[in-house]
Amino acid sequence: MGERLPKDATKLSAEEVRKIYSGKTSNWSRSNAYFSPDGSYFLVGKNGNFVGKGDWTVSDNAVCASFQVRGVKDGGTKNVKDCWTWFKQGKKYWTFWSGEKDKKNGYYDGEMKKLSKGDKVTKKFQQLTASN
Repeated sequence: MGERLPKDATKLSAEEVRKIYSGKTSNWSRSNAYFSPDGSYFLVGKNGNFVGKGDWTVSDNAVCASFQVRGVKDGGTKNVKDCWTWFKQGKKYWTFWSGEKDKKNGYYDGEMKKLSKGDKVTKKFQQLTASN
């Protein structure tokens, strides 16, 4: 999946990273997350089997979400911290997700396409947590 970071790539500023995520919803392979402008973070599994709630912060060129994931059926919980580090090379944005195992070749340029404006998560989050 990943590639090496190009040598001429430069770090994004904290403000640039904040703008990328604030008020946006992610469309990742297994989940959707909402990065609220107030710093709260909501996550729902695409198949409705888990939810997560916590907060997100930006430091240097990385955004990190610290949250508790809970299984909808079993109620089991786990504390998680995911971070995405950002670089730019010309008009191309490179991102590294902390969950990537191969640290050298874990960069990818598709994260921007996975983010859209608005909250498409908290309503589903509330529906999944209301019954428990």
